[in-house]
Amino acid sequence: MTAYSVNTIPLLDGETPDFQVQSAAEMPLRKSLITLTFGIVMSTAMSWAIYNTGCLTADFLACIQTKDALPTGIMMLLWVAGVWAFIVGIRLIVARGPLMVGTPTRLIVVKKNESTSIPWNRFESVSMRGSDRRGTITLKLLGHSQSTDEDKTTKEIYLVDIDRPQVVESIIRQRIKA
Repeated sequence: MTAYSVNTIPLLDGETPDFQVQSAAEMPLRKSLITLTFGIVMSTAMSWAIYNTGCLTADFLACIQTKDALPTGIMMLLWVAGVWAFIVGIRLIVARGPLMVGTPTRLIVVKKNESTSIPWNRFESVSMRGSDRRGTITLKLLGHSQSTDEDKTTKEIYLVDIDRPQVVESIIRQRIKA
């Protein structure tokens, strides 16, 4: 990840930052471990099921031409999904989170040389876990579907393991209420 200073952050447009924090991860460890555990369980269960069909020990082409081809194919797809979830879980644990910059009008998220600007009025709520020194802040972003106002989805943005989370949370609360 590129190191940014206050003067080189994309989309800042002369605004004075209220805060600038580097998130330690994209998601809290608990949520990352859920993804990792799901991947391990799914890939292990499907490996065992595929092995018990005999398709890995017998001639594979002959096996998929029998009536067991569809269940074996589905099990292989589920195995791939389990391996994918395992890889994503590892990446969520290891990867560094984005840089977050709060200005009076918006939150700027800088991740892998890409910047996203989110106005404060798009946030629904903020919560914090941790102590005065280190903690995690969760921001709930309310997004509206193009089709109807009733179809709403909530996305969470995490500021994981940051310094002085209470100070950052109080600034965010002020900006969301304004």
